[in-house]
Amino acid sequence: MKGSTMKKGVSVVVIAVMALILCACSKADKQVVDFAMLPQSAQTFVKTHFADKQVAIVYYDNDIFDKDYELYFNDGARIDFESNGEWKELEDKVNGLPMTALPAGISQYVAERHPGMPVVSIERKRHGFTVELSSEIEMKFDKGGQFLRYDD
Repeated sequence: MKGSTMKKGVSVVVIAVMALILCACSKADKQVVDFAMLPQSAQTFVKTHFADKQVAIVYYDNDIFDKDYELYFNDGARIDFESNGEWKELEDKVNGLPMTALPAGISQYVAERHPGMPVVSIERKRHGFTVELSSEIEMKFDKGGQFLRYDD
């Protein structure tokens, strides 16, 4: 009987913790903010590499695990920034990304090995970068921008 009461107590605690987590997750907020609300480094990055594009909307995503910004341009291109202003993903499936926005090693590799093939997305990951070309070729690069391999 004692074990049964103990199990019920543990179950109640587990359910309460799960309810708190669900409530916290539902508080996750994606709100529209002004471009000026981006960290200064993000603003500079946009003005330097995407000066010819018009910003359509900027979201601040205040998730309990991750706070970041999503910037969309009028032509559909997108940049995701960390809360510190460092970009984590660039995407422009229509026009391709400006080579100046890419790390030097990556832009050099693409220009040499895939001339005329636009980069349509790049994602910064923990151990390096994933790059996609307009031909749907995917490549992996290390943190220093050195080519590692082609991906399927």
